[in-house]
Amino acid sequence: MAATHPRDSLYRLLARHLPGAAVFLFDADLRCLIAEGQLLSSQGMSSSTLEGQSLADIYPDLEDLHAQYAAALAGTEQRREYVFGTMTFRLHTQPLHDDTGTLIACMGVMQDVTASRQAEESLRQSESRHRALLNALPDTMFVQNAEGQFTEYHAVTIEHATAAGGEILLGKTLRAAGFNSSTEDIFLRHIRRALKHGSIQTFEYTLPGTGGDNHFYEARMMALNTDEVMTLTRDITALKRTQEELSAHIEDLTILRQIESEVTEKLNIDYVMEMALDATLRLGNATAGFIALYDEDRHMLPAHVVGAYHPEQLREQLLAAGSVYQRIMQERKPRLLLKPADEPGYVRLLKQTQALILIPLVSRETPIGLLTLEAKTPTQFNQERFQMVQLITGRLAAVLDNARLYRQTHQQLAELQSLYAEVRKLEQLKTDMIRIASHDLRNPLAATLGYLNLLRDDADRLLAESQRAYLRQIETAVRKMQTITTGILSLERIEQMAKHQNMETVDLAGVVQRAYDETRAAAAEKQQQPRLEQPGGPVYVRGDSYQLHEAVVNLFSNAIKYTPEGGTIAVSLALEEHQAVLRVVDSGYGVPEAQQARLFQPFFRAKTQENQAIEGTGLGLHLVKNIVERHNGSMIFHSVRGTGSTFGFRLPLETEIRKAPVSGSTRVG
Repeated sequence: MAATHPRDSLYRLLARHLPGAAVFLFDADLRCLIAEGQLLSSQGMSSSTLEGQSLADIYPDLEDLHAQYAAALAGTEQRREYVFGTMTFRLHTQPLHDDTGTLIACMGVMQDVTASRQAEESLRQSESRHRALLNALPDTMFVQNAEGQFTEYHAVTIEHATAAGGEILLGKTLRAAGFNSSTEDIFLRHIRRALKHGSIQTFEYTLPGTGGDNHFYEARMMALNTDEVMTLTRDITALKRTQEELSAHIEDLTILRQIESEVTEKLNIDYVMEMALDATLRLGNATAGFIALYDEDRHMLPAHVVGAYHPEQLREQLLAAGSVYQRIMQERKPRLLLKPADEPGYVRLLKQTQALILIPLVSRETPIGLLTLEAKTPTQFNQERFQMVQLITGRLAAVLDNARLYRQTHQQLAELQSLYAEVRKLEQLKTDMIRIASHDLRNPLAATLGYLNLLRDDADRLLAESQRAYLRQIETAVRKMQTITTGILSLERIEQMAKHQNMETVDLAGVVQRAYDETRAAAAEKQQQPRLEQPGGPVYVRGDSYQLHEAVVNLFSNAIKYTPEGGTIAVSLALEEHQAVLRVVDSGYGVPEAQQARLFQPFFRAKTQENQAIEGTGLGLHLVKNIVERHNGSMIFHSVRGTGSTFGFRLPLETEIRKAPVSGSTRVG
């Protein structure tokens, strides 16, 4: 049999038991959720035209009706009648609550009571007409006096409302007719009110049915004179059952919304699985169940279990190639098994299991696991429960997948943090070792150079030429070691200064001028022709003057070192597009193209035939690049082998310079 929506069966139930009636369900905004019943078609209405409309659109001019539904949304149950032309309708409104007691909607049952009202009017005019009409009505009618004794009754359906059957009731009380004491008390109380106030009394009462279940009745009582009342009762058991089923359906939908809201806000996979399995057990009316998930090796293993499962047996069945669980995952189709013993590959895991619900969990078209629910009796499961569980598992799969990914990411983050902490320790150890080694080498190197200077005075007299050559090589090596330790300490010191961010407004033009003046003597020794061109005023940048001075001196010294005697060195500082641009252009040996990519790496030196005898550590350009990048700048480099090189950098100007650029330039030859 094809599955149908649970709401359809409820509509059919209402239509079958409530002839001439309509059922309405409105949400908190008085928008129609459900409209069904025979009364709609008789009034020229239909479910498709009413559902989704507001109450004001359906009945725009009936303020009393609006107020009655509003009262139901405020928690008050009411029954009122409305007249439309020649027809009279009775509207019974009541609030609907979820499982937490929160009011979520209101229900209205409207019945065509035109015939009843016409009958009541006819009763006052003609006894014969009164009884004729009563015979055509489904209601039970009887008349009682002030003491509750029957003075008249309509015997067509009285046997369904009392325990006395077809026994003659005239002159008897309710208790004598078979009603219990509590029901008799209800009737006597309303008899007194009807006789005293003359108003219609409406109330409900229950009586035991022949099958043991209670039957529900609605009674309408009115005074006929000063000593008698007439009561019309109707069996509303079917209506009550329908309302209960509707309420249960709404409760299930509310649970679904609550579960989705709860699990989507959490990324703890254990919490999500616990919440999800508990919810599906309740929605599916199941006795036990479990969630199994695939691990990294694509083995399906139990992840969360409710019930007395044997762990090893459960694990074995989940992994078994021919098990019902593996087949369900291969088919990727939910199954409701009301006779699981007939299924190939099924092994009973719980002794009392008589029915199963198996639903694959699929996220982003990838199966991630399986939800299994078990019941002790087949009647615990039905198509409605099966469909309800499927509603939640579709969302559950995505939530579980996200939670699992979050846990993996969290674990990887913890591992990275641990690794980062270890790297920091090693980095600190390396820094400490370099600092200690560099500092400890400086004193013995200085002492070695001192003794070499003393030996040089006696070398010409005491040593042979070959021995003097050895001394010169030793001195060259010691000086090279001294340069390396000085460079390492400078790099380490600049890194420490960068951590403290000793930034201030610096006149880069003044820094360049001082560095140029300091290195001119070295250029003069090689008969080189240096020249400096820069703006006629200060060039302000944000930075550390010591570090910038170190960078500029390194660039000048490199140009002098790698330019042959008599060469040219052109230094320029200019303002270009809100930047200070320093260029040092030499006519030196140039850098081979194949070696240019590694030029700024620490301890790397470009090797050519011309610079083999030139001393250096390979730290200078690496130091300059670090300083420039710490100042939010970028390096400038261009070189052609045998022609020369251009080294420099760009630094952002301070705001004041951008507003008032310096004009003119100063040339120093």
